[in-house]
Formats: sequence, structure tokens, C-alpha cells
Amino acid sequence: MRGPADRRGGGHRPLRVGRDLHRRLAQALAEGVGDPPRSLVLTRVRMSSDLGHARVFYVTDTPSQETDTVLTPEDAQNLARALRRSLAHGWPLRRLPEIALLPDEEWRAEERVFALLHGGGGAAEDGDG
Repeated sequence: MRGPADRRGGGHRPLRVGRDLHRRLAQALAEGVGDPPRSLVLTRVRMSSDLGHARVFYVTDTPSQETDTVLTPEDAQNLARALRRSLAHGWPLRRLPEIALLPDEEWRAEERVFALLHGGGGAAEDGDG
């Protein structure tokens, strides 16, 4: 019997495939695939229910940046292609998903809230230290 997640097109399989893809992409970046302009941190992967598309979210490893503008849309597309090519050989499923690299706005918002809640007031405190 199928549960509510299966009727929505979700379920556990997209989550499992997303975790595996996240691990493989992070390893490929660590090995220098695609030569990104700066070090990127992949925060999460969201798979479509048919596993044909993956939205891969990233942040930069520089904590002071308000927005992630390290990759232009063209750079992100080129890096996504290089990463996809690097995964093609060992991918366990019949079809390798299309990959879109996107800056993770939610991650930065969560970092700002965390800093405010834990006394790191942000730019207002940078003056006197």
C-alpha cells in the first residue's frame, strides 16, 4: 500500500538518490572537477520525483558574504556540466539527472538568524569589537 508521500510523488527514493548524489558531487568538487573559481560548499540536493532533475544548492565558505555571487549563471551551468560528466561512469541508475547549481538563500538566512540569536549581531558589531 502506498503512503501519502508516494501519492505526492515524493517518497524515500528521491531522498536516498539525493543524498547519494550530494556525496558524489562533494567528492568530485574536492577532487577539483570543473575548477570552480572558489571553494564551494554544497548544502543540499533536491531531486525531482522522477529523478530526472537535481537542484544542487551551494554556499561559499566565506562567512561574511550576504549573497553568493561566486558563480555567474554561465559558470554555474559549466560547472554543473563538468560535474555531471564526472559522475556518468559510476552512476548506479539508468539515467543520470540533469544538474542545476543554485545559490542557497535559505542557508544564508538561517546563518543570519543564528548569529542574531547567539549574540553575533552582524555588521553593527564590527566597529568596536
